[in-house]
Amino acid sequence: MTSKPASVVARSAVILDHLAALVISSIFFVPAGIFFLRNGVSFPAVTLASTVFSILVTFAYFVVFEYRKGATPVKKAFGLKVVSEDGEKIRFW
Repeated sequence: MTSKPASVVARSAVILDHLAALVISSIFFVPAGIFFLRNGVSFPAVTLASTVFSILVTFAYFVVFEYRKGATPVKKAFGLKVVSEDGEKIRFW
């Protein structure tokens, strides 16, 4: 199997991937944040929780899709696949 570097346009998939992870975390956390703020939780606590949650969602988004499926939905749309240097499926260790 031969691999080739991605084009500049295809490399923009990383930006769209991060936007997708942001949308996913926002769908869950915005309503929860509004609920917590209306029920007396402090703004700094809600901000900290949303930041941690967004980081975890972004990490999980990439791990789940790239490790299990070989590409995120955005990368698949661009025709990209995540592989190790020898062309095999990526692994953690």
